Amino acid sequence: MQQPTVSRKVSQTMMQADREGAGSFLYERIYLELKAEILSGAYAEGDWFPPERALKDRFATTHLTVRNALAKLVQEGFIERHSGKGTIVIYSGDRKRATQSSLSPPRALLLVPEPDEAVSALMIRLEERLRRIQLPLSVSLHRGDPALEKSLYASAAEARILVILCPSESPGSLLDSGVELPNTILVRTGIGAAPCAQVQIDIAGGVREAVRHLIDLGHSEIALLSRYGPEGDLAREAWASELGSNGMSVDRELQATCADGVEPAWPYFPITVDAAQFGKSRDDLFEECKRRDILPRRYFYPLISSFVPYRDLPSAAPENLPVAARFGEQILCLPIFPDIAEEEIERTITVIKATYGRKI
Repeated sequence: MQQPTVSRKVSQTMMQADREGAGSFLYERIYLELKAEILSGAYAEGDWFPPERALKDRFATTHLTVRNALAKLVQEGFIERHSGKGTIVIYSGDRKRATQSSLSPPRALLLVPEPDEAVSALMIRLEERLRRIQLPLSVSLHRGDPALEKSLYASAAEARILVILCPSESPGSLLDSGVELPNTILVRTGIGAAPCAQVQIDIAGGVREAVRHLIDLGHSEIALLSRYGPEGDLAREAWASELGSNGMSVDRELQATCADGVEPAWPYFPITVDAAQFGKSRDDLFEECKRRDILPRRYFYPLISSFVPYRDLPSAAPENLPVAARFGEQILCLPIFPDIAEEEIERTITVIKATYGRKI
């Protein structure tokens, strides 16, 4: 791929980048040089950016070093990478000037209960769009704890950060408190009165679309495994409605919740499992508990640094997050709490002993 001609203005900007990158890592110097070229107009919005191989040869370095430099350009909204196709410049000087005058938040914060698949998908879509307007995105977890939710929100509000909030459903949550929510976008399954802008997640629409897709594929029976609570109720209603509208019978035996007839209990008792000491890992115990109908949780798992928008960043490498990586591999939260029956505690202990033998 032919490289664009670098003008005198670009060269001067690159010299400035060299001065800024003095004493830094090689990937940072490459990042600054490439950023300078984009800022100077060597690449227009929509242009294809040189591939990794070309940049590797140009800077006489490794693919990993080039990849780290490109990751910073992606994070800051200069380029966008498409698997199997290439890299496109998405930066526009005109758009940057327009958004600088209209956007006051220094960054956006996605404040959510848990790092599940739905949150991961939401974060990926948000990150793709926010980087186009030079607005970095970070993520915090309130774990459904109203006190933690309020504390994280207060810190963000003080810094005038744009908060995208998936609220806690526990009593005493931020929404229940009646406080003003400036610079906030609320994301939830139902739309009700709220002191801020809000977006509704269409669970029912998604279920209907999935049912139609399975019917188009020729399936004559379609089962539903839904979540416990109001979201599960919406999913079940949509499932039954869509089956009926397509002339299919609604077989209730093909429908279940993740905890049918079971009241949820949120407390957990955390333990640390060191595979080097006990011979088997935390995940070995996790799987054995599940086989015995004991439902623990792998705490700090998965790490947010493993999600698509962050996993290619140098700061997300496990060696740069030693404590978080260790917690993500070793901590298991057992369903043991004050109101549990003593025989259930004994059963859990028996499973642990059977898994690790005499090393306990």
